[in-house]
Amino acid sequence: MSAFVTLPKLDLGRRLARGLALEDVTRTVALERQRWQADGVLHGELIVDLRDWTDTQAALVALDAGMQPEDPQAPWSYALIVALDAPWPELVEVVEDAGVTSVRGVLATRAADRTQLGPFWQTVKLAGWLRMVEAETATELQQAWALGFDRLLGASALARLPDLLTTLRAHRLPVAVSPSAQIAAGDVASWPQHPIQTLTNAGVTTVLASGWPQTVTTTLSGELEALSRHHHWKLDQLRTLMTRNAEAAAIRPEARFGIARQIEAWRHRPHPTAGPKGDPWSL
Repeated sequence: MSAFVTLPKLDLGRRLARGLALEDVTRTVALERQRWQADGVLHGELIVDLRDWTDTQAALVALDAGMQPEDPQAPWSYALIVALDAPWPELVEVVEDAGVTSVRGVLATRAADRTQLGPFWQTVKLAGWLRMVEAETATELQQAWALGFDRLLGASALARLPDLLTTLRAHRLPVAVSPSAQIAAGDVASWPQHPIQTLTNAGVTTVLASGWPQTVTTTLSGELEALSRHHHWKLDQLRTLMTRNAEAAAIRPEARFGIARQIEAWRHRPHPTAGPKGDPWSL
């Protein structure tokens, strides 16, 4: 059993492939959700690009259906994050008309023209959704800060911007990193060169995510194991990182606190020893 079986994951997965029938969308998302739950995930977040679909509302319903667990009593929560590269003033109305309540945020992609998002960004804030910005380079990060956000995604160049690091720490703005996906995309050369250590050392609220399985094959537990191997993180550091995941999750406060309590309970369990296959995280 994984030592992280009760820990949450913010899975900022790759957008769904175009051209899938709606029933295939539900099936594809359900398979990934089952994979997360098998990995001990308590909360998952899926990034989707709705503009590829002819019937946006039907696509929302199909995505939401795939994220719903077979057992309604299962310890599981989820959120849909809508990725955009341009303003979509009607988005809030579209989501409300679809009757889907799981949309909790909007992600401005790297392709988005940040100067055009201002009024729409205010609409997102008024809807109570998280405003997320995807940024890797120094220029993108500076543009993101000028736009304003509730969560930053990527930020591989953040270590080279000490002033922004200080500001993020002061405002407790989360930075979500997905090391394996960033390495696969070429934004970071290797695990040892990933800035996650710099971010945490600077006191920035850092969130760990895994990627969509079509892009990378690791689970959240795999990301944690790689952190231990490449950055020599100890178990308590990994648990602290998972606590930050819970704090930044797009869920109701009571659910967030419940997950954080479960993580805290793990702090008082005996440290795991190597299992029969040499897995340092097996119990």
